[in-house]
Amino acid sequence: MALRITILIVIATGVSYWHMQKTLRASFLRNLSDYTVLRGKAESEQFLLAELQTAMVRDEFLRRFQAMGDHDPQAEFDKIFARDDDGLIRVRAEINDHRHRATAYLRHDVPLTADLRRRMLIGWQLMDQWGPMLVNRFFSGFMNMPEQLSINFCPTADWGRSATRETDITIYETVWRATKEKNPQRSPFWTSVYYDPGAKAWMVSCVTPGDHEGRWVVTGGQDVEISDLIKRTAASPLAEGTWNFIVDHHSNLIAHPNLSEQIAKAGGNLRIDKLADPELLTMAQAVLADGTNRGPIIEPPGLDVILGVSRIDGPGWYFVTVLPRHLLSAQAASAARVFLLVGFATLLIELLIMAVILRRRITRPIAETVAATEQISRGDFSVRLDTQRQDELGLLAASVNRMAAAVGERDAILTHQYNELKEAKHIQQEQQKRECIGTLAGGIAHDFNNILAAIIGYTDLALTRKPGDEKWRNDLQEVHKASARAKALVRQILTFSRNQEQEKAPVQISLIVEEALKLLRASIPSTIEIRQQIQCQALVLADSTQIHQVLLNLCTNAYQAMQEQGGVLTVTLKEVTLEPALAQKYRLPAGHYVRLTVSDNGCGMDTATLSRIFDPYFTTKEQGKGTGLGLAVVHGIVEGHRGRITVQSEPGRGSTFTVHLPVIIHPSGGEGVTAPASFPGTAKGHGRVMVVDDEESLREMITQVLTQAGYQVDTFRHGLEAWEALERTPAGWDLLITDQTMPRMSGDQLTIKALALRPDLPVILCSGHSPSLKLDEIKKAGLFGYLEKPLDIQILLMLTGKAIRNGTPKSGPDEIGDG
Repeated sequence: MALRITILIVIATGVSYWHMQKTLRASFLRNLSDYTVLRGKAESEQFLLAELQTAMVRDEFLRRFQAMGDHDPQAEFDKIFARDDDGLIRVRAEINDHRHRATAYLRHDVPLTADLRRRMLIGWQLMDQWGPMLVNRFFSGFMNMPEQLSINFCPTADWGRSATRETDITIYETVWRATKEKNPQRSPFWTSVYYDPGAKAWMVSCVTPGDHEGRWVVTGGQDVEISDLIKRTAASPLAEGTWNFIVDHHSNLIAHPNLSEQIAKAGGNLRIDKLADPELLTMAQAVLADGTNRGPIIEPPGLDVILGVSRIDGPGWYFVTVLPRHLLSAQAASAARVFLLVGFATLLIELLIMAVILRRRITRPIAETVAATEQISRGDFSVRLDTQRQDELGLLAASVNRMAAAVGERDAILTHQYNELKEAKHIQQEQQKRECIGTLAGGIAHDFNNILAAIIGYTDLALTRKPGDEKWRNDLQEVHKASARAKALVRQILTFSRNQEQEKAPVQISLIVEEALKLLRASIPSTIEIRQQIQCQALVLADSTQIHQVLLNLCTNAYQAMQEQGGVLTVTLKEVTLEPALAQKYRLPAGHYVRLTVSDNGCGMDTATLSRIFDPYFTTKEQGKGTGLGLAVVHGIVEGHRGRITVQSEPGRGSTFTVHLPVIIHPSGGEGVTAPASFPGTAKGHGRVMVVDDEESLREMITQVLTQAGYQVDTFRHGLEAWEALERTPAGWDLLITDQTMPRMSGDQLTIKALALRPDLPVILCSGHSPSLKLDEIKKAGLFGYLEKPLDIQILLMLTGKAIRNGTPKSGPDEIGDG
């Protein structure tokens, strides 16, 4: 019996010791975790505050810069800044006070423009006003600009006066990492740790670049002194025997209690792999090994230490507390001995009495309940515990059963709601994408129309001046022909942006292919050979501009795939008959088709790329060299013509795009595309015309056309300038020709005001694209005519002559021209 009691006592003692050691270990590790997390949060506060303040400085500068507009603050600038004897521009000596005010300097070799004066004045005023706030908890605040301009608020150093002609701020990390080449995302960043000899302090800087209308104009910055952080790291261990260090995500040692001198010699940080300290290197590798899944406690394999890790937000460093395992074991053993000696007798009796009861009545039911909760956490809600017991554990089992059923029902409802929300979000994104594409197309069309208007107008004018020189006339007719093609392309963009159908007509595809290849030959490198096999004269119902666009897109992609090594671009056109079996392969009705094939022997595409080749915005080109819309547009055009486009490609063996379009006519021959005929001369007119347009080239073209036709022309740059002239002399003009989209006063606003002042004044309104134009309302006000850009000179002259002869009809405009 004594032996049995002895065995029980030994077992009880061992179990108690193990449990106590485990409990103390968990408590100590919890304390270690709490300590490192709190230390990380405490150290993060000043870095996060620095990020917030630099963003505030950047945003406030951009707001003030936007508000100042084009104003040149010359007088105010000269009151604050002056050029010193060394050529640098600094704060005037009489107001310079670096302890209480901002300092600044601009290098001697930087041209001082109105834009630079604006930014330098705004930056100095902002730093002068906000400086005391910026240095409340930090060493200094600063603003840099890419033109060798620096503005600072630092009570301990006058950086403006200390700058020399050789000072070059572009060598500092705060400047070169803020450039668009190094920082294309324009995101805030933290510099490396560095020692500032002027301030005699270890520092790290937070930098936030700021752009205005795509141009880098300013950088907001905050210098954070880390000397105190380094001291706190060395002087505040968790307990006797523990120590701390700080490491960044590149395995650079930022702070270490025994390596301060080596870190200083290394320039602020030290590569751990250069120290020949395998234990420290293993600890750093464990900290950086898996930053996404690890917790605050790490136990590196092979080392007798436990690490508490917390991330310092801002620069992204890691604060690490090192706890030797023997400290934990010693404390656990000491506490366990005292506990065991005091409670040995009581524990022995209690364990003997309750062992059976606990196991049968409590341990087993609780284990079953725990297993049930684990089952629920894994998503299995088919939990059924025994509820026949009438005690608390029976009630608990019933509650777990009800919880499993309720959670299962809630999970099904949430899953259904999530799927519905996901589908709704997808639909909304698609709608927004279509709206953005329409808006983009409309904006491009407006600017493109103004350019085309000048090209076509001057070409038509030149055609009327030299009728005898046939070679020059033929060249101009080719220019006019290309401009007409561009004009049709603009109309296609406008049609797309307005969600209208494009008009189609019988087109001989072979002529478009020959014309497009002739255009491509001039732009494709000579290392690429073009082979064409045109064996078809058939007609298809199509829009010639869109077919031209399809061919240019496919050929451009083909030669770009071969431009590095050269190759052969093959374009084949022939008429084919698709039998039912073959037509089913292409998902087309059986019948006659024109087959257009564009092949190259370039780099080719893999299966993953082929699966997404026609997706909008998908591109394999580098950023800035492709939008991902080309093949998506081609696919849409072909599908819109009741055709089909397919592609075959293998990596390293080139690609082949095949387009099928249905045939409507089988002619014996076809007519080519002719250049536009020159228009006959126009009879001389008379009268005084007011021309209003913000595009100088369009004003000049219309002026020359109308002047050559015999009219007296006065031009105005915008609607407000024209309205002021009309107010002074209401009867001074016989006709008003105005553009719609102009600054300060639009064409429709000018038209309504002019007709209210003088109802008999004929008005012709011109527009390339304006979604806000309400033409019906302007017609009711008495508009004479409306012309779409690009302008046709013959229609313009015809409408001008009729307007001056007849005046404004009472029923509204009966002449709506299409340029």
